[in-house]
Amino acid sequence: RGAESAGPPPAVTRPLPSLPRDIPSMVTAFFEQLEREHGVKFVSRAFGYLSLSQSGLTRRELGDILSSDEEVLNEVTDRLDEAFNASAEVPGMGYAPPLATARRVPPLVLSALMSDVGDLMHETFSGCGLVMRWQHRKLWVVAGARYIPDGATKRRLAKVMVDYFDGTSHFAHTERGVQS
Repeated sequence: RGAESAGPPPAVTRPLPSLPRDIPSMVTAFFEQLEREHGVKFVSRAFGYLSLSQSGLTRRELGDILSSDEEVLNEVTDRLDEAFNASAEVPGMGYAPPLATARRVPPLVLSALMSDVGDLMHETFSGCGLVMRWQHRKLWVVAGARYIPDGATKRRLAKVMVDYFDGTSHFAHTERGVQS
């Protein structure tokens, strides 16, 4: 039959999702999605440390700092256990780090988060190598407000970073980039 008998297009029967009205709301919605995908503690601490740093952090530095946080390690390990158990053929066989002394955030977990962040984060050369930073000031502002909401949180995150760069944390930073 011809186009004249096709009639009007069908009416939309379900509402279309609404988009946030401004950039901070869009960024917040994106952060919420990342938290669901990667874990609230992991994302909040990663973005908190990145937002707190003045000149950015290398992937190794961020991985080491996150690995010194027991709450982050517990969340990452639990999520890996859940994923492994859901796909394992042997019931009850979960993810376990190779050695208790080497317990840390696996680099692949951090890489997956950074991959999902995409172009909102950029890497640039600094005196210590390739550092990650927010692509735009507005992202830094929204992340800072969300993940460093008060002075107590700022002091807690700053202490972890100071301990790392002073060499007093388990995964201490050294001038040569060698872990202690």
